[in-house]
Amino acid sequence: EAAKARAKELLDRFRREGAVPEDAPTARDGDVAIHSELAASDLPAALAALLDGARPPAYVAVLAWLPPFPELAAALGRLRETIANRTGVAATAAFGPRYLHSTGQLHKGDAGRGRFLVLTSESPDDVPIPDAADADGSSLGFRALERAQALGDVRALAEKGRRVVRLHLDSADPAALDRLAGAIPASRRLQ
Repeated sequence: EAAKARAKELLDRFRREGAVPEDAPTARDGDVAIHSELAASDLPAALAALLDGARPPAYVAVLAWLPPFPELAAALGRLRETIANRTGVAATAAFGPRYLHSTGQLHKGDAGRGRFLVLTSESPDDVPIPDAADADGSSLGFRALERAQALGDVRALAEKGRRVVRLHLDSADPAALDRLAGAIPASRRLQ
């Protein structure tokens, strides 16, 4: 419910202001904008801040607000596997918004064990959502809805004190996810 409430607040602002309000990136590394309250000046530092000290029963959830194309799903799987191998903790990966209705509830009620890597990108296509079933008008499209849901979930996780890093990719392609996997520090396994 917390993520839904935050998303609704963002959509209300979208309807008033014409854009989903978004915090400025805390850093940028090439084609990746880093959004995090954790100290990080570049991609490896952001990932290290997220993953450092992770020990079971901790887990890492990769939450991808990207098109669920097969090539991206395969790259997301490789990223998840790299995180698990390099940290020694369980790692999951899921596409938003569908995870909100299943593991999204666990993420907020997991006694603070989760660490969250949220991936977003610009959607090239937008489809208007009718304001009413019998109306032609639309005050928002799926692009704004999805962005509000993603940012609402990030805010809900942060409010619960969870460790969160959001990476906004200039383009959603498998090479971008493979680059993220390559930036994960190699020495984070359990001692």
